[in-house]
Amino acid sequence: MAAAPLQLSLPINVADSTSLAYTIWPFGVHGSSHALDGHPGFDFEYRPGSPVLAPVDATVSNRIPDFNSPTDRESIQLRYPGVPMDYLIDITNLMNVPASIQPGTRVARGQALGVAGPMGLGPSAPYVTGMIHFGVSDPNTNEPNIAPHAVSPDKFMTSEARAQLAAIWQNAAYVSEWCEPFLDNDRAALFPKSRTWTLTSGSTPARIVAGCPTENGATQYSFVDGSGATIETGSMSVGWSARPTTVDFTSSAGSRRLGLYDIVSETMRLSLGAPGAGRPPSFAGASTYSTQK
Repeated sequence: MAAAPLQLSLPINVADSTSLAYTIWPFGVHGSSHALDGHPGFDFEYRPGSPVLAPVDATVSNRIPDFNSPTDRESIQLRYPGVPMDYLIDITNLMNVPASIQPGTRVARGQALGVAGPMGLGPSAPYVTGMIHFGVSDPNTNEPNIAPHAVSPDKFMTSEARAQLAAIWQNAAYVSEWCEPFLDNDRAALFPKSRTWTLTSGSTPARIVAGCPTENGATQYSFVDGSGATIETGSMSVGWSARPTTVDFTSSAGSRRLGLYDIVSETMRLSLGAPGAGRPPSFAGASTYSTQK
Protein backbone atom coordinates (compact mmCIF):
# COMPACT_ATOMS: atom_id res chain seq x y z
CA MET A 1 0.00 0.00 0.00
CA ALA A 2 1.42 3.37 -1.02
CA ALA A 3 2.23 5.85 1.74
CA ALA A 4 0.09 8.96 2.09
CA PRO A 5 1.70 12.24 0.94
CA LEU A 6 3.89 13.85 3.60
CA GLN A 7 1.77 16.29 5.63
CA LEU A 8 3.54 17.92 8.57
CA SER A 9 2.23 19.53 11.72
CA LEU A 10 4.30 22.12 13.56
CA PRO A 11 6.82 20.63 15.99
CA ILE A 12 5.88 23.26 18.59
CA ASN A 13 2.78 24.58 20.30
CA VAL A 14 2.08 28.09 19.00
CA ALA A 15 1.54 29.34 22.55
CA ASP A 16 5.17 28.44 23.34
CA SER A 17 6.58 30.64 20.55
CA THR A 18 8.58 33.67 21.73
CA SER A 19 9.98 36.78 20.05
CA LEU A 20 12.91 37.72 22.28
CA ALA A 21 15.29 37.35 19.34
CA TYR A 22 14.26 36.30 15.82
CA THR A 23 11.03 34.21 16.26
CA ILE A 24 11.76 32.18 13.08
CA TRP A 25 15.04 31.93 11.20
CA PRO A 26 13.63 31.09 7.75
CA PHE A 27 14.63 28.72 4.99
CA GLY A 28 17.36 29.77 2.57
CA VAL A 29 18.41 32.92 4.42
CA HIS A 30 22.17 33.55 4.52
CA GLY A 31 24.46 34.76 7.28
CA SER A 32 26.09 33.29 10.37
CA SER A 33 27.07 29.64 9.75
CA HIS A 34 25.00 29.59 6.53
CA ALA A 35 26.77 32.40 4.71
CA LEU A 36 27.48 30.38 1.57
CA ASP A 37 24.72 27.78 1.36
CA GLY A 38 21.63 29.33 2.91
CA HIS A 39 19.78 28.01 5.96
CA PRO A 40 18.43 24.48 5.22
CA GLY A 41 15.30 24.59 7.37
CA PHE A 42 13.46 26.63 10.03
CA ASP A 43 14.79 27.60 13.45
CA PHE A 44 11.88 28.14 15.83
CA GLU A 45 12.44 30.31 18.89
CA TYR A 46 10.40 29.43 21.95
CA ARG A 47 10.41 28.98 25.69
CA PRO A 48 13.21 26.72 26.98
CA GLY A 49 11.76 23.50 28.32
CA SER A 50 8.69 23.63 26.07
CA PRO A 51 7.65 20.30 24.53
CA VAL A 52 8.88 19.43 21.05
CA LEU A 53 6.37 17.34 19.13
CA ALA A 54 6.60 14.75 16.37
CA PRO A 55 5.24 16.51 13.27
CA VAL A 56 3.99 13.29 11.64
CA ASP A 57 3.57 9.55 12.24
CA ALA A 58 7.03 8.25 11.37
CA THR A 59 9.90 5.91 12.22
CA VAL A 60 12.93 7.09 14.18
CA SER A 61 15.89 6.84 11.83
CA ASN A 62 18.60 8.22 14.10
CA ARG A 63 19.21 9.74 17.52
CA ILE A 64 22.57 11.44 17.93
CA PRO A 65 24.26 14.11 20.08
CA ASP A 66 24.08 17.56 18.51
CA PHE A 67 27.26 18.66 16.80
CA ASN A 68 28.93 21.70 18.42
CA SER A 69 26.37 22.03 21.20
CA PRO A 70 26.29 21.30 24.95
CA THR A 71 26.56 17.61 25.78
CA ASP A 72 22.93 17.37 26.95
CA ARG A 73 21.53 18.22 23.48
CA GLU A 74 20.43 15.65 20.91
CA SER A 75 19.03 15.46 17.39
CA ILE A 76 16.23 13.19 16.25
CA GLN A 77 15.87 12.16 12.62
CA LEU A 78 12.54 10.73 11.47
CA ARG A 79 11.92 8.74 8.30
CA TYR A 80 8.71 8.97 6.29
CA PRO A 81 7.97 6.87 3.17
CA GLY A 82 8.46 8.72 -0.10
CA VAL A 83 8.65 7.83 -3.80
CA PRO A 84 11.13 6.75 -4.96
CA MET A 85 13.11 7.59 -1.79
CA ASP A 86 12.08 8.35 1.80
CA TYR A 87 11.86 11.79 3.38
CA LEU A 88 14.07 12.55 6.38
CA ILE A 89 12.87 15.03 9.00
CA ASP A 90 15.46 16.53 11.36
CA ILE A 91 14.81 18.17 14.73
CA THR A 92 17.83 19.40 16.69
CA ASN A 93 18.67 21.03 20.04
CA LEU A 94 16.46 18.64 22.01
CA MET A 95 16.83 17.88 25.70
CA ASN A 96 15.25 15.19 27.90
CA VAL A 97 14.58 12.82 25.00
CA PRO A 98 12.76 9.74 26.37
CA ALA A 99 14.82 6.55 26.47
CA SER A 100 12.08 4.80 24.49
CA ILE A 101 12.81 6.91 21.39
CA GLN A 102 15.40 4.83 19.59
CA PRO A 103 16.19 4.03 15.94
CA GLY A 104 13.52 1.77 14.51
CA THR A 105 10.73 2.78 16.88
CA ARG A 106 7.52 4.46 15.71
CA VAL A 107 6.37 7.86 16.93
CA ALA A 108 2.91 9.36 16.52
CA ARG A 109 2.02 12.85 15.36
CA GLY A 110 1.96 15.13 18.41
CA GLN A 111 4.03 12.77 20.59
CA ALA A 112 6.60 14.56 22.78
CA LEU A 113 10.15 13.95 21.54
CA GLY A 114 11.76 15.96 24.33
CA VAL A 115 11.96 19.64 25.23
CA ALA A 116 13.56 22.65 23.57
CA GLY A 117 17.10 23.44 24.63
CA PRO A 118 18.03 26.98 25.72
CA MET A 119 20.28 29.32 23.78
CA GLY A 120 21.97 32.67 24.36
CA LEU A 121 21.48 35.81 22.30
CA GLY A 122 25.24 36.42 22.04
CA PRO A 123 28.62 35.29 23.43
CA SER A 124 28.01 36.89 26.83
CA ALA A 125 24.20 36.77 26.94
CA PRO A 126 22.34 34.64 29.48
CA TYR A 127 20.27 31.74 28.23
CA VAL A 128 17.00 33.60 27.85
CA THR A 129 15.27 31.84 24.98
CA GLY A 130 15.01 28.42 23.38
CA MET A 131 15.22 27.06 19.86
CA ILE A 132 14.98 23.99 17.72
CA HIS A 133 16.00 23.45 14.12
CA PHE A 134 13.34 21.81 11.92
CA GLY A 135 14.46 20.54 8.53
CA VAL A 136 13.21 18.25 5.75
CA SER A 137 15.43 16.32 3.35
CA ASP A 138 13.89 15.18 0.08
CA PRO A 139 16.39 12.88 -1.72
CA ASN A 140 14.45 13.51 -4.93
CA THR A 141 15.75 17.12 -4.79
CA ASN A 142 19.43 17.78 -5.43
CA GLU A 143 20.70 21.35 -5.15
CA PRO A 144 24.39 22.41 -5.32
CA ASN A 145 24.59 23.20 -1.59
CA ILE A 146 26.18 21.74 1.52
CA ALA A 147 22.81 20.11 2.33
CA PRO A 148 21.76 19.27 -1.24
CA HIS A 149 18.44 17.59 -0.39
CA ALA A 150 17.08 20.25 1.99
CA VAL A 151 13.65 21.65 1.14
CA SER A 152 11.48 24.18 2.95
CA PRO A 153 9.25 22.44 5.53
CA ASP A 154 6.29 24.68 4.67
CA LYS A 155 5.92 22.85 1.35
CA PHE A 156 4.60 19.82 3.25
CA MET A 157 2.48 21.35 6.00
CA THR A 158 -1.18 20.70 6.73
CA SER A 159 -3.59 23.62 6.31
CA GLU A 160 -3.80 23.94 10.09
CA ALA A 161 0.00 24.05 10.39
CA ARG A 162 0.22 26.69 7.65
CA ALA A 163 -2.21 28.92 9.54
CA GLN A 164 -0.25 28.46 12.78
CA LEU A 165 3.03 29.15 11.00
CA ALA A 166 1.61 32.32 9.45
CA ALA A 167 0.66 33.59 12.89
CA ILE A 168 4.17 33.00 14.23
CA TRP A 169 5.79 34.46 11.09
CA GLN A 170 4.13 37.82 11.77
CA ASN A 171 6.64 38.38 14.60
CA ALA A 172 9.83 37.30 12.82
CA ALA A 173 12.78 39.71 12.63
CA TYR A 174 16.33 38.70 11.72
CA VAL A 175 19.51 40.33 10.48
CA SER A 176 19.06 39.51 6.76
CA GLU A 177 15.38 40.45 6.56
CA TRP A 178 15.76 43.56 4.37
CA CYS A 179 17.31 41.53 1.54
CA GLU A 180 15.88 38.05 2.22
CA PRO A 181 12.41 38.71 3.66
CA PHE A 182 10.58 35.50 2.79
CA LEU A 183 9.81 32.33 4.72
CA ASP A 184 11.32 30.43 1.77
CA ASN A 185 14.38 32.23 0.29
CA ASP A 186 16.77 31.26 -2.51
CA ARG A 187 19.65 29.23 -1.07
CA ALA A 188 21.68 29.85 -4.24
CA ALA A 189 21.55 33.65 -3.93
CA LEU A 190 24.80 35.40 -4.80
CA PHE A 191 26.24 38.44 -3.02
CA PRO A 192 26.52 41.38 -3.25
CA LYS A 193 22.78 41.72 -3.85
CA SER A 194 20.08 44.32 -3.32
CA ARG A 195 16.33 44.46 -2.82
CA THR A 196 13.97 47.27 -3.80
CA TRP A 197 11.03 48.20 -1.59
CA THR A 198 8.35 50.22 -3.41
CA LEU A 199 6.02 52.65 -1.62
CA THR A 200 2.35 51.66 -1.72
CA SER A 201 1.03 54.21 0.79
CA GLY A 202 2.48 57.06 2.83
CA SER A 203 4.83 59.99 2.28
CA THR A 204 8.31 58.49 2.76
CA PRO A 205 10.68 57.92 -0.23
CA ALA A 206 9.08 56.26 -3.28
CA ARG A 207 11.62 53.44 -3.21
CA ILE A 208 14.18 52.17 -0.74
CA VAL A 209 16.97 50.00 -2.11
CA ALA A 210 18.65 47.88 0.57
CA GLY A 211 22.17 46.81 -0.34
CA CYS A 212 23.72 43.63 1.00
CA PRO A 213 27.44 43.53 0.16
CA THR A 214 27.89 40.26 2.10
CA GLU A 215 25.71 37.45 3.45
CA ASN A 216 25.30 39.08 6.85
CA GLY A 217 22.52 41.60 6.37
CA ALA A 218 21.82 44.95 4.73
CA THR A 219 24.41 47.67 5.40
CA GLN A 220 23.73 50.15 2.59
CA TYR A 221 20.68 51.99 1.33
CA SER A 222 19.46 54.39 -1.30
CA PHE A 223 16.33 56.56 -1.16
CA VAL A 224 14.81 57.01 -4.62
CA ASP A 225 12.09 59.49 -5.63
CA GLY A 226 9.11 58.93 -7.91
CA SER A 227 11.06 59.86 -11.04
CA GLY A 228 13.71 57.24 -10.33
CA ALA A 229 16.36 59.72 -9.16
CA THR A 230 18.48 58.81 -6.15
CA ILE A 231 17.98 61.41 -3.44
CA GLU A 232 20.09 59.93 -0.63
CA THR A 233 22.57 57.12 -0.02
CA GLY A 234 24.28 55.89 3.11
CA SER A 235 24.58 53.09 5.63
CA MET A 236 21.82 51.40 7.59
CA SER A 237 21.74 49.41 10.81
CA VAL A 238 18.93 47.43 12.41
CA GLY A 239 18.24 46.36 15.97
CA TRP A 240 16.65 43.08 14.99
CA SER A 241 16.47 41.58 18.50
CA ALA A 242 14.30 44.46 19.78
CA ARG A 243 10.53 44.83 19.48
CA PRO A 244 9.41 46.90 17.68
CA THR A 245 12.34 46.45 15.32
CA THR A 246 14.45 49.57 14.83
CA VAL A 247 16.33 50.89 11.80
CA ASP A 248 18.83 53.76 11.56
CA PHE A 249 19.68 55.41 8.23
CA THR A 250 22.89 57.49 8.22
CA SER A 251 23.40 59.37 4.97
CA SER A 252 26.76 59.85 3.28
CA ALA A 253 26.40 63.55 4.21
CA GLY A 254 26.13 62.64 7.90
CA SER A 255 22.43 63.24 8.56
CA ARG A 256 20.54 60.55 10.45
CA ARG A 257 16.96 59.28 10.30
CA LEU A 258 15.58 56.85 12.87
CA GLY A 259 12.71 54.50 12.28
CA LEU A 260 10.68 51.45 13.17
CA TYR A 261 9.95 48.71 10.65
CA ASP A 262 8.02 45.48 10.37
CA ILE A 263 8.57 43.11 7.44
CA VAL A 264 6.29 40.15 6.71
CA SER A 265 7.42 38.54 3.44
CA GLU A 266 6.69 40.98 0.58
CA THR A 267 5.13 43.72 2.78
CA MET A 268 6.84 46.27 5.04
CA ARG A 269 5.55 48.93 7.41
CA LEU A 270 7.99 51.79 8.02
CA SER A 271 7.61 54.63 10.50
CA LEU A 272 10.45 57.05 9.68
CA GLY A 273 11.46 60.20 11.54
CA ALA A 274 12.69 63.40 9.94
CA PRO A 275 16.47 63.96 9.67
CA GLY A 276 17.87 64.67 13.11
CA ALA A 277 14.57 63.97 14.90
CA GLY A 278 13.92 61.30 17.49
CA ARG A 279 12.67 57.82 16.73
CA PRO A 280 8.93 57.57 16.06
CA PRO A 281 7.19 56.05 19.08
CA SER A 282 4.86 53.76 17.12
CA PHE A 283 3.59 52.70 13.69
CA ALA A 284 0.84 55.32 13.74
CA GLY A 285 0.81 56.90 10.30
CA ALA A 286 3.43 54.47 8.98
CA SER A 287 4.13 54.08 5.27
CA THR A 288 3.78 50.69 3.59
CA TYR A 289 6.10 49.15 1.00
CA SER A 290 6.08 46.02 -1.12
CA THR A 291 8.73 43.93 -2.85
CA GLN A 292 8.73 41.05 -5.30
CA LYS A 293 10.12 37.57 -4.81
